[in-house]
Amino acid sequence: MKLAVLSDIHGNQIALEAVLHDIEKEKINHIVILGDHITDFPQETKNTIRTIRSITNFVLKGNHEIVINSMEDGQKYQQFLATYLTYKELSVEELNYVNTLPEQISLYFSENVTIRCVHGSPSSPFEHIYENKDKKNIEILDKIQERILLCGHTHEQWYKNINNKLILNPGSVGINFSGNKAAQYGIIHIENNDIRIELKNIEYDFNLFKKSCDLSIPWIKLCISGIEDGQVYTMKFLEEAKSRYNVWPIPDDLWNELFAEWCKRKII
Repeated sequence: MKLAVLSDIHGNQIALEAVLHDIEKEKINHIVILGDHITDFPQETKNTIRTIRSITNFVLKGNHEIVINSMEDGQKYQQFLATYLTYKELSVEELNYVNTLPEQISLYFSENVTIRCVHGSPSSPFEHIYENKDKKNIEILDKIQERILLCGHTHEQWYKNINNKLILNPGSVGINFSGNKAAQYGIIHIENNDIRIELKNIEYDFNLFKKSCDLSIPWIKLCISGIEDGQVYTMKFLEEAKSRYNVWPIPDDLWNELFAEWCKRKII
């Protein structure tokens, strides 16, 4: 049996379609999607939602699905513009679908193949799990009964066996910060009680995708530049803005000032 694990699509429909084409060739039996399907690319939001609804019922709510609920007044801030435009693209029925997704699910295939699926961690969709934090990861795994933990959120592709348990982060389908511009996902190969992990990086037409994006919106430009350069510009920008201005949300004049400065310094 083959289980495909996807996460962090962020509205990149072209990358998602490339992954699904590969999944078809792989003859996958089941698909799990770990959240953050929508934002930061609003132009294909509806298609992305339609696609994931058509391919699997194993779909989680990520932190971006949670914050979409607060976007009714999101147009007040440039900081949230990409997310607000995503919110505006979705119908009431589609928003209801997103809102009713579970934050985690458990899958049972055999006594030896039990899986907890989360977006961030079993405690919160906003919490990060990192590969090099073994002490914390042991604590996390000790708190769940399942043998396998699937998580996303960090956009870092990795897996690790710890004390006869396994953590898998499939990476990001839509915003891969490794620098190779590929759409990432993972496959769990299950044969009887034997488990093998395969990490996949699928090429897609990044230039075509970039042309579809409104790069005049600072957040979208930060995302695209991050994919191109292998840098997490979005988080670095937020950290610099919060440190410099000591206010949240960031007022538009300050947000645009820092963005113009980054462009002038050729950071992006």
